[in-house]
Amino acid sequence: MRSVATILLLLVLWSCGGESAQDGDYFFDNKDFSKAISLYTETIKLHPDNVSAIYNRGRSYEELGKFELAYNDFLRVLEVEEKNHYAKLSLSQHFYRQKEFEKAYGFAKEVIETNSHNAQAHLLAGQSKHQLGYRSEAMKSYNEAIRIDRELGEAFLYRGALKMTMDQKESGCSDLKTAKRLQVAEAAGAIKKYCN
Repeated sequence: MRSVATILLLLVLWSCGGESAQDGDYFFDNKDFSKAISLYTETIKLHPDNVSAIYNRGRSYEELGKFELAYNDFLRVLEVEEKNHYAKLSLSQHFYRQKEFEKAYGFAKEVIETNSHNAQAHLLAGQSKHQLGYRSEAMKSYNEAIRIDRELGEAFLYRGALKMTMDQKESGCSDLKTAKRLQVAEAAGAIKKYCN
């Protein structure tokens, strides 16, 4: 009888952990990141290796500007699941934000090596190369990101900006206008500054 009670308790705890993670997703989607963090943390207490809850808590921290806490969660994801592309892309963005472009490129490259059809990884690789001064390599990465995903507005934005530095104004403005059409917020200001 005691073992049946124990099994029932474990089932209740397991289901609560799942609901906490799902509830966390609900609050994340509704931009209540503090509540999402609280629920993901509850899930992680019950299931320390729940990659989804750890990653999503990291994303919630990121949305609140708590970048070091986010960074720690993304690293934790890789401790549990070494090849997790989402964590690697988030770490690439983290290092890009920190202006550590070699590290940013390194994580983007790792994703590309195992999933060459990841447009976001090519975009991050391009941004990092761009900042490091490798303009032709950056252009190749932006082109590849756009080839894979014609709706990735940020790739058009950054490729357009790069073209401006390479005296390709007409083509650059065309990219910036595509970025604006794809609702990239920064595109309108860039068009006003460079294309009028």
